[in-house]
Order: sequence, then C-alpha cells, then structure tokens
Amino acid sequence: LGLDFDKIEKELPRVKKYYLLDNDKDGKKMSKKLLKNGEYVFLWNYFLKDLGLSGEKIKDVNDVVMKTGKEFFTFSELEKYFTNDVYKELLI
Repeated sequence: LGLDFDKIEKELPRVKKYYLLDNDKDGKKMSKKLLKNGEYVFLWNYFLKDLGLSGEKIKDVNDVVMKTGKEFFTFSELEKYFTNDVYKELLI
C-alpha cells in the first residue's frame, strides 16, 4: 500500500528546523532564502558580538572554537541566536 506522505504531513504538527549555516557569502544568501520561507536561521552578528568577536573573520563554528577555546556549545546556549523573523534579514 505505501505511505500517504501528504496526509501524514497535514496531520502532524510542523517541526521546527534550525539552520546554522556558514558565516560567508553563500551561507548568508541561503539564510536569507530560508528566512523568507519562515525557517529558523542563525544570526551570526549577535552571536559574535556577545562573544566579543564581532570584528574577527569567523566563517563557522570551528573558527569560534579556535578563537575562544570553547569546545562546544549547547543548543540552549545557541537557541537565542536563531530567528524566523523575516525583518532580521537585514542583519544577516
């Protein structure tokens, strides 16, 4: 018989997806596209400012680890830097 994915998707609540893309030209372009579709994207500007790294060349989380020495971040630490507010597009 198979699964009726359309029916399943309509009956299940929408699952939040969080996108933490690279802090480069391509990552910013994709973040803007996702944001316009209502997805949650990471706001690097706020994150780097809070870490005191706003003037640094940071492309991804690996660069943050190298600059700070912090080996990992929990989702609860990062959650406040995600948004699906399309008006935040200007800040990406």
